[in-house]
Amino acid sequence: MEIIINKQVLEAALEFKRLQDRIAHPDGSFDSKGRWHASNSELQDCCAGIRVPSASYPYSQMTHCRTATHVALKFKVVRKELLQHVSILESIKKGVIEELIESLPESCTLSDFKTIVVEHLL
Repeated sequence: MEIIINKQVLEAALEFKRLQDRIAHPDGSFDSKGRWHASNSELQDCCAGIRVPSASYPYSQMTHCRTATHVALKFKVVRKELLQHVSILESIKKGVIEELIESLPESCTLSDFKTIVVEHLL
């Protein structure tokens, strides 16, 4: 059975990867004691069972907001499909990087490298 690529699930997968790689951050703020609290717009039903941030666990909500379960609910997609799309993105990324490396000369300037990357992705 062929997997169908869904734009909304793909967007959720990209956001999940960004959150996991710490490129993106869940919406929230720190209080005066350094505890992170999710904003009202970030909170989902899955957050109800997560411990309230404390001195011992100041990032409990932030950590949870980076999970596949949370991202799936936030984007209103199925968690299993989200993880399938993440896997597809990771395999594509690996393949693209391998092809890019094979196309590079032994050495080049940063400017030339950027040109090669852009040409390779188009």
